[in-house]
Amino acid sequence: MTGESKLEVPKGLHGCRVLIVEDNFLFASSLVRVLEQLGCQVIGPYSGLADAASSVATAAPDVGILDITIVGGTSAEVAYELRRRQRPFIFITGHSTPDLLPPDLRAERRLTKPLDLG
Repeated sequence: MTGESKLEVPKGLHGCRVLIVEDNFLFASSLVRVLEQLGCQVIGPYSGLADAASSVATAAPDVGILDITIVGGTSAEVAYELRRRQRPFIFITGHSTPDLLPPDLRAERRLTKPLDLG
């Protein structure tokens, strides 16, 4: 026994292609580590709008985790493209108000940072 705890991988996540749009390097690195431990294939992380938006078309993610405020503006454009492709996404933010997003995106699922990523 090594003393390491083994992370149980939910079967539905193994191989899931997760797009990460996050401009905080440390947070993004932690998120990548956790998702890879769960068996996900991580796309990104992208810190800027241009790269993140083009990745939706080229990498075909299954799901997106989007920081609201990123280099170049907000991730709204990425959210719209994921929505158009009928891919789920969730916003993560350090802001307490969703007013940074267009009105039609303000009711989308959102987690507030800091998150405990273990």
